[in-house]
Amino acid sequence: MKTARSSGSNVYGLRACLVVGAVLAATPPSGAQMPPGAGDVLREASPPERVLPGTEQAPLLPERAAPAPAAAGGPSFVLRSVRFSGNTAFADAQLQAEVAPWLGKEVTFADLQAIAAQVSARYRDAGFLLAEAIVPVQAIDDGRVELSVIEGRMGAVRATVDPVAPVREAVIRGITAGLPGGEPLRGADLERTMLLLSDLPGLRPEAALEPGLEPGSVDLVLDVAPRRRWDLMVDVDNHGSRSTSEYRAGLLGRINGPLRLGDNLDVRLQFGTGGRLAYGRVGYELPVGGQGTRFGVSVARVEYELGQDFAALDASGEADLVEVGLTHPFVRSRARNLFGRLGWQEKRLDDRLDAVGFSEDKKLRSFHAGLNYEQRDDWLGGGYMSAELTLYRGRLRLDPDALALDQAGRRSAGNFTRWTYGLSRLNALMDKTSLYFAISGQFASRNLDSAEKVALGGPRAVRAYAPSEATVDVGHVATLELRRALTPELSVQLFHDWGWGRTDRHASGGTDNSVSLRGAGIGAFWSLAGDTVLRTSLAWRTSARGEVDRDRVPRLYVQLTHAF
Repeated sequence: MKTARSSGSNVYGLRACLVVGAVLAATPPSGAQMPPGAGDVLREASPPERVLPGTEQAPLLPERAAPAPAAAGGPSFVLRSVRFSGNTAFADAQLQAEVAPWLGKEVTFADLQAIAAQVSARYRDAGFLLAEAIVPVQAIDDGRVELSVIEGRMGAVRATVDPVAPVREAVIRGITAGLPGGEPLRGADLERTMLLLSDLPGLRPEAALEPGLEPGSVDLVLDVAPRRRWDLMVDVDNHGSRSTSEYRAGLLGRINGPLRLGDNLDVRLQFGTGGRLAYGRVGYELPVGGQGTRFGVSVARVEYELGQDFAALDASGEADLVEVGLTHPFVRSRARNLFGRLGWQEKRLDDRLDAVGFSEDKKLRSFHAGLNYEQRDDWLGGGYMSAELTLYRGRLRLDPDALALDQAGRRSAGNFTRWTYGLSRLNALMDKTSLYFAISGQFASRNLDSAEKVALGGPRAVRAYAPSEATVDVGHVATLELRRALTPELSVQLFHDWGWGRTDRHASGGTDNSVSLRGAGIGAFWSLAGDTVLRTSLAWRTSARGEVDRDRVPRLYVQLTHAF
């Protein structure tokens, strides 16, 4: 608080009464909500967290053609024993289990090839992509046969990088160095390497396998071509609050490989109608090492002015955010991915109510560690699942005057801990119909500042309510959707949302500060001309009316994006 310093708790109480009185005078009788601050506006304006790499653009892995089957018939003999050569990944005793059913039986050359195919399948099931058992030319002596195993050892990596590609060859070499030279090539190792290459922005890697110089070895031949040096998307929506700007327009741009290090430079801008909201963010990322670890740093700023019900307060403010983080793919494959995240952030929040000469400065520093998991499977007809868990440890610092007011009220200053989680599942039901379920939420150790709360209402929560409706310290949001694809470009949904929680982790005076929101509605996702996407939802509340906005039944949310 930047007003003149005064001593005595009666002065702090007087200032608090002035602020509350101004708020009540500025809001209609039906709504006694406090005005949103810089923390609330920053939460609304911030774009969703960076999407972790998926598998939609993953390069296809090279495959070896299956050997032609042998003709049936021909000479036969009784198989007495099988001896293996060239095998190192499996001991002889392990491979003998594959041939045991054939011992003592009369076999032909076609049967020997079938036995070799079983041994090859054993290797493939264990992840050895190129391993193959063959029947070498030999003289059969008393039913004794030799099978030769070619395990497909990794030879050299030959990479051709297009001069226009936004990456240096050393970056490619750093990633492919993870392939174990001289060892049998595992499909999982090759798949991870190719996906890590495809994660580099602006690249289109393609691979082929060719015979190596050493007998039984294979070389990986890479062709790294460029995609685009830049990406640009514009968006408009009505996802903002009435008091700042309900209607917003934004731009998201990326430069791929500005330093040709596998890096990217991102810029996000967003503005509200009436000039009451301005948000900007600049972020930079680059790979660290060759195992997919990425380091990122970003700065963001939001400036706001309150209008509508709070116009009489002459309220405004700013929020500044600095973030540093690391992500690492512990598991990277087509079927499943597991990413770890570490990060540090600092938020500086400044709110002013010029009508009563009130201002408040806050500083939030926090460290977080989390995991993100996703998988694609055939369970119950096939589907996609994702989960995330993040721990935040931080500290809220207030200036002396604001601290005195805080200690007399919510007691949010000091150290805090919060956990956030999310779990979702999209499952196919029948042709063109799927079921989607998601739940997310937050737990907190104490009362939190508005910048650390979560909102139960809004376009990403209970869609029948306004953005930032029911911001809570502890809360959960669950969604159930039935989705139907009407055409390849258009899908519709029927949904029901639930949100519940506690406004304050520790309510003062033993008051009940629990809140619950529910709503149901319909939605649509329409891909227009490939690069333009329209998302809409129309929802009816099935619980009490909200407090932060006019009661709209139904409530419509619209977002239009176009990628260039």
